[in-house]
This record gives sequence, structure tokens and C-alpha cells, in this order.
Amino acid sequence: MKKLPGLLILGVILLLTSCVSSGTATKEKPVKEQAPPPAAKKEPAVRQPSVMELARKGYSGTGQAQGDTFLNARNKAIMDAVRNAVIELIGSEREKASNAKLEQALYGTKNPNAFIFTDTLKSTRRDKTGENMWLYDCTVDVNLEAVRSVLKANNLMNGEKPAEAAPAVKSPADKSPAEKKDEGAKEKVAAPADTGSPDYGKVTEAEKQFIARYVDRMTYMVYFDEKAEEETVYMKSAVGKANEFLASQAFDIIDADQIEKLKEDQQTVYEEETGESISIIQWIAQKLNADIYIEIFGKTGGTTQLGGKHYGEASIELKAFEASTAVLMGSASYNTLEKAFSQTSQQSARLNAIQGAVYKTMPRLIEQVKVNMTKALTRGIRYEVIVQKPLGDRAMSRFWSKLEEQVRSIKSLSQSPEEAHYYVWYIGSLNDLKNIIYDITDTVSGLENMEMVLSRGKSITFNTGF
Repeated sequence: MKKLPGLLILGVILLLTSCVSSGTATKEKPVKEQAPPPAAKKEPAVRQPSVMELARKGYSGTGQAQGDTFLNARNKAIMDAVRNAVIELIGSEREKASNAKLEQALYGTKNPNAFIFTDTLKSTRRDKTGENMWLYDCTVDVNLEAVRSVLKANNLMNGEKPAEAAPAVKSPADKSPAEKKDEGAKEKVAAPADTGSPDYGKVTEAEKQFIARYVDRMTYMVYFDEKAEEETVYMKSAVGKANEFLASQAFDIIDADQIEKLKEDQQTVYEEETGESISIIQWIAQKLNADIYIEIFGKTGGTTQLGGKHYGEASIELKAFEASTAVLMGSASYNTLEKAFSQTSQQSARLNAIQGAVYKTMPRLIEQVKVNMTKALTRGIRYEVIVQKPLGDRAMSRFWSKLEEQVRSIKSLSQSPEEAHYYVWYIGSLNDLKNIIYDITDTVSGLENMEMVLSRGKSITFNTGF
């Protein structure tokens, strides 16, 4: 009987252990509900520019091509960039389907510069890869307005179906004189091309006569492109030949020695004045009062055969710019088809080649300059007007409002208590503009004593006397 309490205690322990185990097994921890994953954040849709928006701005393109001459490779590379722009405008499938028409109307042009902004052309590579093979890579801004006009003329814009059976419409630059003559009647009634050029109003007969005289009497300055990798002796020879042509046409020219002297003596002044924001050649052209400056890029080559026969060849490109604005007014290139010959030396043959190329190219370049300058001058000649110690804003506003009525356009560059700086576009001489300003100052209180203190080129400076 003494063992009973021990057995009883053991039974109680076993019973309690069983209850605890049972409670533990049946009691489950509540499962927390998982929060749904956050929805992916939607990126704002990037708005793609429309075809029209693309067409009204430059397309920064790249091009690469090979050619049997430097200029052929360059021109093909430019058109490769143009082709990429066409794909941007109409899509790769449409471009591919219309390739035959595009080849005839656009890609096969003899004037690639008509479809680019030539001042943006930069070569990233130009190598001679063989005896008669060049490789040229470039970056350039394509003139989409010019490209679009060709695409529209050939029904390749705005979802229109390509009409492969219809003859391609050539760009004006590629039409022969006979084709232009045949289309003369049509051109008289055709709608004007959408060039994007602003309308500066009608030009009077007197203004037309002034523009014609101005264009005929322009002063030219010629220098070689310093980025050209050709020997200086050949480039200076090319400059001399260009000046010879200009002199033969009775144009006013600036002597190359003046350019060299100013370039050597005034390098520091140029850097201080401009901060190299413009090229030193443009700066010199302005200092020497040139209206047009021409840059020559050239490359020569030569061979000597048994018997002392020397042959030379040359590829050149000439670019003409308006001196005050650096706007391109003409571009022409030439590659010698027949090698120049000399019995003296290979150098002599190369000199003959580059001189002959320049002399044959200059007439085309000058013709472009005359046409483009005549057109550009309908806006007016850009003069720089500086007023030292200007009066208060009210008086100056009255003055410029009156001046605006008598000129083509005015643009304010800067204004401070010390100086007001403006561009004024006016069809007339600088002396005529000075007299207009005097007539106006006589009517504006406080400006009656304003006097010219400096006149140089297309710049005129006045002082109010305060």
C-alpha cells in the first residue's frame, strides 16, 4: 500500500504531459497574409517626334563610305548620312521599297552639299586604304527640309503609297539645262517651295539696284583651310591661283601677305577679343573688311615614270562664307580627271594639278556666291551698331522704335549703362544708316548730341555725350 502514492504521482505527471503535448500540437500560429507585390511603376511614355517635327529640324547623322578618290568617298559618306535621315523620316521598310526611285532622285545626286548644313560637316576618319581607295567617316547635320521636299515630290511622305512606276522627280541641283528649260513654263505657275525662309517683305526697285551693285563690288579674301593635311607650298599656290581668277574678273581682293602678317602679329589679340568663338580666318576677314572669305581644302598626289615624266593630281573643295555672319554662301569641289604633266619635277606637276583644279572651280563657286548673296541681302546687310553711354530705357526704346520703321530688322545683343549693342539689317550703305540715325536722334529728347566716334567695316559706334 505504500507504493500507491508514488504510482498516483506518476500517473498525474503522465496525464499532465499528455495534455500539454496535445495543446501544443493543436495550437497553430496565425498565418499572416502576404501583401500583394507593389505594382510596377509605369514610366511616362516618351513622345516620339512626328515626321513633320523631324523634317523641320536638322538630323545629326553619321556616314561612312569608300571611294576611288577622296571626294568620291566624302560625297558617298554624306549621302550615307542622308540615307539614315530618310529612314528616320519614312521608315526602313518604305526606304527599302523605294530604293530605286530614291537612288535616281536623291542618293545619286551630283551635289550632296544641297542636303546638308555644310558648316556642320566633320570628318572623323579619312584614310587612304589603297593605291586608289579612300575611306571617309563623317558626322553632319542633314537638312531635312531639303530632303523632305524631294520625298514629297516623289510621293514618299505622310503615308502615301510609293508609285514605283512613276518617274522620279529630280532635285533642282541635278537637272540638266535642257530639263530646266522644258520645265520653265511649269515653274512660272508652280507653288513656291517650302524653304522655311522668313519673309522680310518686298524689295523696292531702288533696293534691288543697291543689292546688285553691292554683290558686284564685294571684296573677297582667300585662304587655305588650316585643317588640310597638305603641304603649305601647294595650299599657298592654290590661294594664289584663286586670287588670280578673282583679279581677272576685276573683283576686289585682299592680298595673302596681309592675311599672313595679321595672323602672325595678332594671334593674342584674336584670342582676347573672340575667345576663339569664331575662326581666326573669319576674324581676319572682318578686320580687313572682306565681304566674302573663301577657304580652300586640297589634297595632291604625284608619280614619276621612267624617262623623267612627272604626273600630278589634286582633289579640292572650296567654301565661301559671308564674313560678318560666317553663313555659307557657296561650296564647290573638283577632282582632276586627267593628271597634270611636268617635265621638271613631281612637285611642279602637283602644283599644276591643284592650280588647274582651283581655276576650273572658282567660276562655279562665285556664281553660287552671287546668287545666294543676292537672296540673303533681301533681308538687308547686317550692320553692327554700338551706342556708348546710352540714356535710360525709355529714351532708347523710343529711338529704336523709330529706327525699326526705317530698316529691315533689329536685334538687341546687350545693353548696360556703359554700352548698348545691336545688329541692324538695312539695305543701304553704312553712311546711309548713319544719316538715318542722325535724323532720328534729332527727334528724341536727350539724344540730339549723339555723334559717331568710330566706323570700321560694317560696324559703327556712337557716343551720346553723357
